[in-house]
Amino acid sequence: MPHSLPPFAGFSWTPNDVFAVFPGALGLAFVTSINLLVTSRVVEHFRGRHAPLKAADSDRELGAYALANMAAGMFGRR
Repeated sequence: MPHSLPPFAGFSWTPNDVFAVFPGALGLAFVTSINLLVTSRVVEHFRGRHAPLKAADSDRELGAYALANMAAGMFGRR
């Protein structure tokens, strides 16, 4: 396994490509956000039974998830 980041995956989109992908991307983002928030609430619920911890911040979780996905999409193999 290499110990370095893969090269930046360059890409070019036309406006037609953006309009074709945008509706599906919004739907996928919505479903994934709901999944992430429900999972977070379940984990928070089960952790609360054993030890009182700080409540999860949903906005922070969604923001970190979005940034991680954007960063992961920029690097890859061709």
